[in-house]
Amino acid sequence: MLNIYLPLYFILNMLTALKITIYQTIRQTRINPIIFGKIDNASDYIGFITNVLIVLLFAAVLTFSFSEKIHSYLVPISYLQTKKLTIIGLALIHIALVWISIAQYQMSNSWRIGIDEENKTKLVTDGVFSISRNLIFLGMIISVLGLFFLFLMRLHSF
Repeated sequence: MLNIYLPLYFILNMLTALKITIYQTIRQTRINPIIFGKIDNASDYIGFITNVLIVLLFAAVLTFSFSEKIHSYLVPISYLQTKKLTIIGLALIHIALVWISIAQYQMSNSWRIGIDEENKTKLVTDGVFSISRNLIFLGMIISVLGLFFLFLMRLHSF
C-alpha cells in the first residue's frame, strides 16, 4: 500500500507546497514568486541544486515504490526496518505537509523562492514566524526525515 501512497503523497506535497502557492501569489500580486534563474549568482545555484534534489527525491520515491530489487540494494540497514519507524515516518511526512502549508499561508504575499530584489515585501514576524525564520525549510527537512524512515521498510511488509 505504501508503494502506491508515497508517489501520490509526493505529488500532492509538491502541488500544495509549490504549484498552488505559486498560483495564489501570482493571482493576488501579479508577481511571479519564483526568483531563481533570473540572474547568475549563488542564490540561483542553490535553486538549481534544490530542483535537482527534488527530482532525485522523487526518483527515490519511485524506486522505493516500484522496484523491490533495487530497493533491497539501497537499504542495507535491516535492524532499522521496523513498523514503529514506518509509523513515525508517516507521521513526520504528514506533520511536515501541514507545517509547510501553515507557514506558506502565514507568509501570504511575502512568500518567494529566491531573493526578490525588485519587489520588496514586509518581513513576516508574527504567527509561527515569531518563533523562527526558516519554518518552510524545517518542514522540508522533517519531510525528508520521514521519507527516510519509510524507505527503510520493505515494500510489502507493511
